Amino acid sequence: MLHVTFGNIMLLALFRDLGYSGRISIKLETSKLFVTFKTQKEAIDYIDMHIPEEKRLLWMGFMFGCNYTAHQVNENFILKKK
Repeated sequence: MLHVTFGNIMLLALFRDLGYSGRISIKLETSKLFVTFKTQKEAIDYIDMHIPEEKRLLWMGFMFGCNYTAHQVNENFILKKK
């Protein structure tokens, strides 16, 4: 099983570009540097407790991170529903 970090995502992209079509098991890991929300409500509640300017910046950062992660997963993995 490959633990996915941003460096490993680049390695997986290289494998794909080289024509590797085998299966790779992955486990996405969270960073201990940042809070990890278990639910959408937890994220909303956390962001809503800040002043308006901080909320705006937190939402922007949150959405940039979500979009980046979604793009990397969609580009580098073949997803199958469990």
